[in-house]
Amino acid sequence: MDNIKVPNTKIIETIDQGFGHFLCKGTSKDDQEVMVEVYLKKEGASHSDVSDFLDRVQLYKKINHPNISKLMDGGELSEGGAFLSIEMEDEIRLVDRLRNNEWLSPREATALIIDLARAL
Repeated sequence: MDNIKVPNTKIIETIDQGFGHFLCKGTSKDDQEVMVEVYLKKEGASHSDVSDFLDRVQLYKKINHPNISKLMDGGELSEGGAFLSIEMEDEIRLVDRLRNNEWLSPREATALIIDLARAL
């Protein structure tokens, strides 16, 4: 969806989408790369989807851990939906590598698993 509007963020591209749900790359007002997740009622997200997502945004605001990406912004959208944007780090770019069939080396995979375990 080319016309997704998120406060303080410029959407660059949609990476993935489902029924009313979008995962996008963008830049913050400070020109920092961010990953943006959006639920839009006008695109098919239910009231329950948006409500559950807003609950997750509130939980994410309470997390402060070195192995979890920082929440940059999140909340309700005026047109009926919700969003969150997180800082985009090298680990998040794993999606790009896998899409381009750039597999992880055993060393990279091990480091990723260790970081994931620490985050949990």
